Amino acid sequence: PIHGVSTDQERDEKLQGVISRFEREARMVSKLKSPHTITMYAHGQTDDGQLFMSIEYVDGQTLSDLVKNDGALEADRVAKIMRQVLVSLYEAHQMNMLHRDIKPQNIMVYEHLGQSDQVKLLDFGIARLLEDDGDALTETGLRPMSRPYAAPEQIADEPITTATDVWALGVLLYEVLTGRRPF
Repeated sequence: PIHGVSTDQERDEKLQGVISRFEREARMVSKLKSPHTITMYAHGQTDDGQLFMSIEYVDGQTLSDLVKNDGALEADRVAKIMRQVLVSLYEAHQMNMLHRDIKPQNIMVYEHLGQSDQVKLLDFGIARLLEDDGDALTETGLRPMSRPYAAPEQIADEPITTATDVWALGVLLYEVLTGRRPF
């Protein structure tokens, strides 16, 4: 059963909305090609109606686990990691896409070809496109976010912009440099 749905027609309409939103978001994410963004190989729906995304496997640890295990990171190391996150986010923003859930759990740090601290930005699953006027497309009542990293406008359910992702990066930067959240 779908919460708040009383008829078969309402359920079917709600389900079709979920499927359409999933397909739109999957098409959007599949356009991202930065080497620092997780790669989506395929998406679709199985014969029995299950939605799926097939994404790249990255053998590493989240930035959250890295800070938990190592404590606050050195500034040079943080700069290397953040540069890569910014490259990924820059591409998304250039395509009028907001991530909306920047947090240490969505940044994978790994070693590749002997190079440590390589980065993949994960979980563009709640990304949204910006409309021409700069406001994010969103569903009424849907406010996916990780509160410790959410910008004030996100929490207040106000229109969001690329500055919303930048806010989260600021909170994340403070956390990885100090080993604790700013608030």
